[in-house]
Amino acid sequence: MVYSNLREIIIVLKKEILTGARFKGAFLTMLMFSVTTLSLISLILQGAVLESGALSAAFWTIIFFSAGVSVDRLFMEEEFSGTIKLLRIYGAPCAVLFGKTLYGFILLAALSLFTSFLFIAFFDINFTLNTAKMFFANLIVGAAGLATSGAFLVALSASTKVKSGLFPVLMLPITLPILLLSANITSTLFDGGYAEISSLAPIFLYDMILAVVASILFDYVWYEDI
Repeated sequence: MVYSNLREIIIVLKKEILTGARFKGAFLTMLMFSVTTLSLISLILQGAVLESGALSAAFWTIIFFSAGVSVDRLFMEEEFSGTIKLLRIYGAPCAVLFGKTLYGFILLAALSLFTSFLFIAFFDINFTLNTAKMFFANLIVGAAGLATSGAFLVALSASTKVKSGLFPVLMLPITLPILLLSANITSTLFDGGYAEISSLAPIFLYDMILAVVASILFDYVWYEDI
């Protein structure tokens, strides 16, 4: 059973990667979103130095909206081609959810890493080796939670008539604990402080809760329109 689900998850992930390769413009749009936002913030500041808390809030705001742009496209191909009902019939719910979640995580992690390197360069943030490791670990754990919740919410909004408005409304309150916890850790690191690896435990636990709840509710959401 586990092997079968894993195999189907990998199949869905491969399908998403192949489909995503045909939509390079979408990924470039996400990159330009990050570059434009960072450039605008940098130009408005005109060399002024922000405190670490404000920098951290700006950084995770960019990551949040990048997540919205990236995961919002997870079911777009099926919606455009009209094959979403076929996917509901022939695709195992667990495989569809976690296959698309993995793809969304890969996409968001790549975009987040790109954004973080630009952010560090734009605002001249200095890291030691230990703080850099903690910063990127925090980034990956946070991105995992955003991708997990985002994939489920996109499926939920895809099954309703209010597709464009429902996703962002639900995304913020569900991901707010991740954003607050991750931003607090990032603020400490930007300020030159030290954060223990154990401080990631609440975020990781919340990610696991999101994954379990999403897997339980996804069956009802996915088969609602069949």
